[in-house]
Amino acid sequence: MNEIINLTAQQKKALLPVLLDRFGIEYLYYMTHIDNISSIYELGILCYNKVSDIKHINISNMKVQRRRDHIPGTKRYIHDYVPLYFAHHTPMQYVISTPSSQRNRPQTICEDDLIFILVDAEKTFNTKGIFFTDGNAACDETSFYNSLLNLSVLNWDVIYSDHRRAKWWEEDYRREKSSEVLVPHRIPKKHIVKIVTRTIDAANKIEENSGFDCEVNEGFYYNNGL
Repeated sequence: MNEIINLTAQQKKALLPVLLDRFGIEYLYYMTHIDNISSIYELGILCYNKVSDIKHINISNMKVQRRRDHIPGTKRYIHDYVPLYFAHHTPMQYVISTPSSQRNRPQTICEDDLIFILVDAEKTFNTKGIFFTDGNAACDETSFYNSLLNLSVLNWDVIYSDHRRAKWWEEDYRREKSSEVLVPHRIPKKHIVKIVTRTIDAANKIEENSGFDCEVNEGFYYNNGL
């Protein structure tokens, strides 16, 4: 883990919106199954270790989860943090949602059941104890940061790259595209801005089972005819 760069609360408050604007960070993204929305509306988004005792549908890749251990240089477990992405169309999204006919692994989730929870970036970065990474947190090559100033070292060209021209054959590309923000323990409901779905039926289902605002946007998904 990189050395902490100390900022006063006043410096952080002034610097944060400037950096978020510079790097185009308005929202952070969490993927989950639509059937988890009721518990999220009640409890917020819980980390892996806290959600294990709650009935839910797990869409994660268990092989990857077993590699997510400690945050380097600390005694903190990655599974005590809620993982958010800086962008959609991540490698994880592709792996879990692409039909098995297009690759050699089974599809984990139908895209109509996959939803994106858009979390307020400024509120998240104001949360005490967060980390962010320059790649997938399960990779040995990935570095962990806890200073806003280190946002500049992330590969934003890759993070925001168009998935239709993705370099999936490059390991570094896949790792950097998966850069994360790790939020300790729980993201409260008040930090959630809206939910994005692929279909109007999914949006209606969410609005019937929660008070979240919804947006239907096929552009968030891989198999939308693009």
